[in-house]
Amino acid sequence: MTRKIGLVLVAALLLSSAPALAADGEGKISGRLVDIRPDGKLVIEEQGPWKGPGTGLVTRAVDITPDTSIRVVRATGRWEPTDPVPGYDIEKADFRALKSGDMVTVITGGRSTAVSIDVVRPEGADAGLASPRSGSEK
Repeated sequence: MTRKIGLVLVAALLLSSAPALAADGEGKISGRLVDIRPDGKLVIEEQGPWKGPGTGLVTRAVDITPDTSIRVVRATGRWEPTDPVPGYDIEKADFRALKSGDMVTVITGGRSTAVSIDVVRPEGADAGLASPRSGSEK
């Protein structure tokens, strides 16, 4: 009986620490880039669940490092079946490509360090196509 109680306590301890362990893993943040701080942090405003006035927007900060992969994604308005990513051009960039107001998707690895950042600029938003236009659309 004592052995079973000990196993149950160990299992309860492991299960209660699982959320803390998960917080250190990979995560995703998507939102508007608000600020690029001199200390190497990006401040991102992310839309969360709306629960009434004064809710919904969450501000998050992530670190960028020399190892952070940054890509700029631009809508082309073309849908070629041979394109690796139809409707979009993707090019590698560095931290100088980041601008306040950009829409970004950041993949984090462990704590708040950015592993990769995809940047989409608002000015190309009307050129992108989720799928090719059908013949009936004009």
